[in-house]
Amino acid sequence: MQQLPSKLKEKLPEGMTASDLKAAIAAYHPALESLFGKDMGLVFMFTESRILMATLMRLMKKGIAALPMHDGIMVPISSKKEGMEAMSQAAIEIISKVLHSTEKTVWKPEY
Repeated sequence: MQQLPSKLKEKLPEGMTASDLKAAIAAYHPALESLFGKDMGLVFMFTESRILMATLMRLMKKGIAALPMHDGIMVPISSKKEGMEAMSQAAIEIISKVLHSTEKTVWKPEY
């Protein structure tokens, strides 16, 4: 990152540069420092999409309707367990790790 996006710059302490921010992130998350400047964001997004597609395919084979959402899926309450299991199994298949998943309540209007 050579230059801070204006919306991000507005939220940072006055005078903080892109280099300062990069150093602060590296100090807080040292394991990430070696990944800076390597365009890993696209690799991570592709990995996430592979996990999501594998999850959707597993559920489709079981006849369970699922909608893809950013970082997750939406399934009927009656299929919650199967949805979470499908995502865990897909993560193991793609990255050899279990991902922690949580249920998020969907807002619904009161009539």
